[in-house]
Amino acid sequence: IYSINCGRELIFMNNDRNKIRVVCEEGCLFVIHASSVSGSTYLQVKTFNPTHVCSKGTKNIHATAAWLAERYSGKLRLNPNWTGSSFAEQVHQDYGYRPSRAT
Repeated sequence: IYSINCGRELIFMNNDRNKIRVVCEEGCLFVIHASSVSGSTYLQVKTFNPTHVCSKGTKNIHATAAWLAERYSGKLRLNPNWTGSSFAEQVHQDYGYRPSRAT
């Protein structure tokens, strides 16, 4: 969800159950690295740089159809005649990107 809210497609790098590393596009300073705490199921953030030097995108692979349905199901139920273009415009106003027809 952070990826969608900040308008960037974050990349999850070579993660496993003991560590996670998330970066932005090449050249961007954003990074978060966390690893497991010995003897527990928790992860501890080891490195975090929230600074983005990249541009916001107009697409986001993390905003799936399931995610959009969860976010907008109430509005869709209230307005079953909501057009696709109006829906896309609402998503653009809320999150700054336009969903594709495939989403």
